[in-house]
Amino acid sequence: MHLKHRYRLVNDLNCSLWDMSVRIDIILPFSLVNALQWPYFIKLILNFMRTKPAS
Repeated sequence: MHLKHRYRLVNDLNCSLWDMSVRIDIILPFSLVNALQWPYFIKLILNFMRTKPAS
């Protein structure tokens, strides 16, 4: 009983650690891409505002 409980605890910990690493693997590339694209988006918006005819 005690051994089984301890095994389950370790198993849960491993699962949560794996889940965390997977989440980091998924989130990190997206945040990096977003960080790289921000200047491009800002430039695009500024260009659009500049070229928009003032009515």
